[in-house]
Amino acid sequence: QSSYDDQGRTYKTETFSVDPATGSVSASALTSEIWYDQRGLTLKTVSANAPVQKMAYDSLGRTVASFVTDGGGDSGWGDADDVVGDIVLSQQEVTYDANGNTIFMLGRER
Repeated sequence: QSSYDDQGRTYKTETFSVDPATGSVSASALTSEIWYDQRGLTLKTVSANAPVQKMAYDSLGRTVASFVTDGGGDSGWGDADDVVGDIVLSQQEVTYDANGNTIFMLGRER
């Protein structure tokens, strides 16, 4: 089951288990969620049984940093664009030249 925002983007997906013998659907679901910024770029994704992924962008919409975190510092949409209070497991940073070419990538495992 998917939920959509006012712009038609999926922001939540719930997956339920079904008992094949009886056809009954579980009451609880595995939930995945996506948070977007005002430009429609993905800030944060959360999937069931997986770490949180967060992204940062430059003014041209290019990814300049991505993080894998525990999401522990998040309490709402306002926390989707930062890693304050999160335990960061890994991060990737990208630098571009004036033509938009990637000139440097840095990866850190913590």
